[in-house]
Amino acid sequence: MRLNVQKYGQIVFMDCTYKIFKAQYSLMLFVIEDGEGRSQVVDIVIIINETKPVLKWAIESFKNDNEMSYKDIQKILKIKIQSPHTTPLDKCKRKYEAILTHYAFEKLSQQLDLCNYVTLHKSFDSFHYTVNQNGEILNVTSSQCTYLDQWCMQLPCWHVFAVRKLLDMDLFSQDLCNERWKKLQDILPPTSAQNKNNEASVTISKVRSSKNKTIGNARRKLKIVTDELVSLASEQSEDKFQSRLNLLYNLRDFWKANKTVKLAVSEVKKNISTDLEDDEQRDQLNKSLSLLNISEYKLEF
Repeated sequence: MRLNVQKYGQIVFMDCTYKIFKAQYSLMLFVIEDGEGRSQVVDIVIIINETKPVLKWAIESFKNDNEMSYKDIQKILKIKIQSPHTTPLDKCKRKYEAILTHYAFEKLSQQLDLCNYVTLHKSFDSFHYTVNQNGEILNVTSSQCTYLDQWCMQLPCWHVFAVRKLLDMDLFSQDLCNERWKKLQDILPPTSAQNKNNEASVTISKVRSSKNKTIGNARRKLKIVTDELVSLASEQSEDKFQSRLNLLYNLRDFWKANKTVKLAVSEVKKNISTDLEDDEQRDQLNKSLSLLNISEYKLEF
C-alpha cells in the first residue's frame, strides 16, 4: 500500500461505505489510481461517524503513515508558480463569472470573444452605431442592440461590447445583465434609504446544532437495542412471543400518541398452576388471569 502511495499518491480519493457493520459504523476507503487507470485501496478506516474531528483524525493518520511519500509532495507545493499574464478581457470575464450563473456566463463569454470582429458604422452621433449583420442593419449603443439574441436573452451581445470597447468604456457592467442570470448571493442588497421604506426586514441568524445528538447517532444507538429486542422476542415460545409482541405494539401506540411510558414489572407466580393436573382447570385459570389483565409486564402512562 505504501509503495502505491509513494508512486501514485499525488491524488488520493476518499469514500465511505455504509450498512456493513451491525453497529452502523462507516467503512472509509483511501483510494489512488495507478498507471493502468485502476483503483487501488491504500488505507482502510472504520469510523463511528463523519464529524469534522473524526475525519481530520483519519486524514492525519493517513498522512503520518505515509510521511515519506508526502514530504516530496509538500516540497512541490511550496514552489511558487507565477501566474500567466492576464489581459483586460480575461479580467472582465472573471468579473462576469463571479456574478453570473454558469449557463449565462458561457453565453456571455462567447460574445466577448467575438467583439473584436465587429465592423461599426457611426450613426447620427458618437454614441449610436449601426452594424450590418448578414444583410440586416442593427442599431447599437453601449447598452442596447436590436440584435434578436440580445433582446431575447437580456445579456450584452458582441455588438454592445464592440461599441463599449470603441468608446473606451469598461466592458464589465452589472446593469447589462438581467437579474434572472445573476447568482442569488450576488444580487445587490437594497440601500439604506430603500430599507427605511420597507415595512418589514428579515434577519437571518445562525443556529448552532447540538454536537452530542444527531439523527445518525440516535439511529445507531436505537438499532443496537432493537436488534437485541428482536432476538429476545423471536427466540421464545409462541405464547411468550405473542405477549412480548403485544407489549411492543402498545409501546408504539403510546409513543404515537406522544404519551410518556414507564415500564413496571408485575410479580406473577410461575407455580400458580403447577399443582393443577387437569388441563381443563389450567385453561379455566388462564382465562381468569386474562380477565384480570394480569401479564408478565405492564405499561404505565
